[in-house]
Amino acid sequence: MRYALLGLLQVALLASADAQTEPSLHEPAAQSRRIALVISNSSYAHLPHIPGAVAEAKLITSALGAAGFEIISIENASLQAFVDLQKSFFSKLQAKDACLFYFTGYAIQAGDDDFLLPVDFKPEVSGSLRSRAYPVLLFAKTSQLKQASPKLIFVEASRRINATLADASPPGLLIPDITDVNEVLIALSAGANQFVDTRPDEIGYFTRSLSEYISTKGSSVLELMPKVLKAVRASSGDQQQPAYSANITANLLFRAPDPAIGVAHQNRRDREPYVWIPPGKFLMGCAPGDDKCQKDEKPQHEVTISKGFWMGQTEVRVSSYQHFVADGPKKSRKMPDAPDWNKKWKLDNRPIANMRWEDARDYCAWAAGRLPTEAEWEYAARAGKSNEIYPLNSENSRDKANFHGKQGNDNFDDPAPVGSFDANAFQLFDMAGNVWELVNDLYSETSYAQSPAVDPQGASGGKERVVRGGSYDSDPKEHLRISIRRHFRGTANATGFRCVLDDSAATRRTLQLQ
Repeated sequence: MRYALLGLLQVALLASADAQTEPSLHEPAAQSRRIALVISNSSYAHLPHIPGAVAEAKLITSALGAAGFEIISIENASLQAFVDLQKSFFSKLQAKDACLFYFTGYAIQAGDDDFLLPVDFKPEVSGSLRSRAYPVLLFAKTSQLKQASPKLIFVEASRRINATLADASPPGLLIPDITDVNEVLIALSAGANQFVDTRPDEIGYFTRSLSEYISTKGSSVLELMPKVLKAVRASSGDQQQPAYSANITANLLFRAPDPAIGVAHQNRRDREPYVWIPPGKFLMGCAPGDDKCQKDEKPQHEVTISKGFWMGQTEVRVSSYQHFVADGPKKSRKMPDAPDWNKKWKLDNRPIANMRWEDARDYCAWAAGRLPTEAEWEYAARAGKSNEIYPLNSENSRDKANFHGKQGNDNFDDPAPVGSFDANAFQLFDMAGNVWELVNDLYSETSYAQSPAVDPQGASGGKERVVRGGSYDSDPKEHLRISIRRHFRGTANATGFRCVLDDSAATRRTLQLQ
C-alpha cells in the first residue's frame, strides 16, 4: 500500500501542474524566486552507509543559500518522505521560478531513467522501480508543467552498490532524454554507466566543484557545467568526468558580480541615484596629526564593513522628499517646515533639511532602504583613503565643499544644489558640507572605545542621534575634518540625510539592474 503512494503522487502532481499551466494575473511577469530541494541519503537500512553525503548536502545548501535560494532539505529520506517532500516542494513552485534539485545517495538506472533510492529501499525485492524509488524525469517534467525556469538537477549518486539487486541493472547512471523539456539541465557526478570510486566519508569532487562555482561571484548557469567538468577532471587526474545534458537559453546568474564602483543607478521609488560601496576595512575616528580632534572621535580604531551596500550618491533632494510625502496616506506625511533659505521649498534641487530622525528613517524605508550606520557613513566618506584628516585627500578641500563663507568653488551662502562640488573616489557628492547628515546611530561620547570591530551599530542607548559631515553654515576649521561628530535631537535648518540600500536581488531590481 505504501509503495503505491508514489504512483498516486505522480498522478496528483501532474494533474495539479496541468491545472496551473496558465499563470494567474497575480503571478510576476519575471522570475520572482529561487527554490531548491536538497536530499541527502546516507544511512541506508539495507545498503552500505555513505557518511560523506551529509557533508555534501551541507556544502551545497550553504552555496545555494548565498545565491539567494529558498531551500527545502532533508536527510535520510524514506519513500514516504520522498512523497511528502516532492508534494510540498511542488506546491510552492510557481511559474517563472528557478528551481534546483540536488540529490546525494544511491541511484539505479532502469529503462530510460535514473531512480533515486530512498533509505528504506530493499535491493532484494523485485518489481517496478517506479513504485520503489524516485524517477529523475518526474522532477523535470513536473517542473516543466509548473512552468519553472530554469530547472536544474544535480545527482551525486554514481556510486557502486555493494549489494545484489533482485532486478539487475546496468552499471552507473544515464542521462535521461530531456528533448521535450525546455530550460533544463541534468548533471551526473560521473559519465554514463560509470562509477565514482571515492571513500564513503569523502565529499565528491563533483559536489565540491559545484558548490565552489555556485558560490563564485559572476557564476552563471550557461558556464556552470563546462567549469565544473574542468575542475572535476583536474581534481581527479582525469579519472572522473561528469555527464550532463542542457537545454537552457536564459542565463541565470547564481551570484552576480560586484557592481562597478562609481556607476550611479536610479532607484525606482525615490528617483535618487545610488552608487555601490564595496566591503572593506578602514580606520575610523581621529587621524594621526589632527590636533583638533574631540574626545568623542577617539580612539581611532579599525572597522570592517563586511558587506557591500548601495548609498545615495547625493543628499536626498527636496523633490524626492515631496514625492515621498505625496505617495503616502493623506495627513500621515508632510513636508518639514521650510527654512528661510528655501521658502515654500521652491528650490527642489537643494537637499531636504529641517529633518527629524524619525522622518528620515521613514523616507529611507519607503525607498527600500535605511539610514546608514555611522561606520558605513565614515567608510564611504573616506572612500578607501587612510588617515586623511580632510576629505578628497586634498590640502585644498575647503575649495571643494560648501561651508560657511566663500572660497574656491564655494560661492554659496546657503545649501547648494546637490552634486555641485567634486565627488570622492566612490563618486559620492557632498559628504563634506552642504547639510549635516543624519545616520542611524544613537550618540555616545565613549562609543568608539566600546565599538565592535565588524559592522558596528553605534551606542546601545541614548536620546540623541549622530550627524556627520558639516554644513553650509559650519566653521570649516572645525567641521571640514572627516572624523567630526555631532549629536542632534529635534530639527535644524542645516540637517538632512541620505539613504543606503542593502544589496539583494530585490534591491538590484529596485535600482533597475535586473
